[in-house]
Amino acid sequence: MTPELVDTCTSIFSNVATGVTAIALVVIAIKGLQAWRQQMVGQSRYEAARRLLLLARRFRGAFGRSRGPATRSNEYAERPRGEDETPAQKQVLDEQYARLNRLQPAADILAELEQAVWEAEVVTGEALVQLAKPFGLVLQELNLAIVKHFYLRSEVANGHTITKQQAKEQQRLTKLIYEPHEDDLTRRVDEALAALEEHLKKYIR
Repeated sequence: MTPELVDTCTSIFSNVATGVTAIALVVIAIKGLQAWRQQMVGQSRYEAARRLLLLARRFRGAFGRSRGPATRSNEYAERPRGEDETPAQKQVLDEQYARLNRLQPAADILAELEQAVWEAEVVTGEALVQLAKPFGLVLQELNLAIVKHFYLRSEVANGHTITKQQAKEQQRLTKLIYEPHEDDLTRRVDEALAALEEHLKKYIR
């Protein structure tokens, strides 16, 4: 083999080696980018699932604190007073003000939770609205109970007579609003939280 041929072969082998090395580097870079992308997607899903579950837990706590029998005077101290309020009217309005204020933190958390559901759906590609829906339903039910209950109480405070059916309904609403222990509403919140945790645990392991 002549020196010229050796030089030619060496140059060819060198070029091939350089090409193979370049291809290998490209393959490594692509795999690295894919791994990085998977890691980022996994991190995004983890953060979205974690935030959603944290808000669901916070909602459960706030919803539980909105109930119970005791109402303190500082809970309605800031309510604007009417000039002609009778003592009976004042008592009803104070209590209604306190109860609606108690429910507000849960309502605020629910708004954050609904936003977190949308974000989690975007990064996971899963439909999560139905899993979060029970939180809104229990809040709506308790809010409506408060409105109905104090409407009936205000009717009595204003000297009007309510029917036996309305009185029976008022008893049901009273129990719903002032229940300090576990009941259907709290069980539904717990069940919704458990279902959400079960569905999202694959993202937070």
